Amino acid sequence: MLQFLKHPLTPADAHHRTAYPRLRDALLEGYAARHDLPDSLVAQIDPLIAAGLLITLQWIVDDWPRLDHRAWGPWFLSRMGPALDEAFD
Repeated sequence: MLQFLKHPLTPADAHHRTAYPRLRDALLEGYAARHDLPDSLVAQIDPLIAAGLLITLQWIVDDWPRLDHRAWGPWFLSRMGPALDEAFD
């Protein structure tokens, strides 16, 4: 869920990015209200989101007949490099 809030599939959904920090914090607070969370969890979120992006990329490469098979494909792929850079800043 956090992957697509932080890195939306379409330009029309890009407004989610501004809400990402608030929604991430709310999600973590909700989980923390029910279970103890490891201290390292926050540091793991961005690398896990980057892994999700790579899994999405692998799905595109393996299953799509063309990169524009879905309308959001070219836009998503154009954002892949910056998104991965951001994950490891």
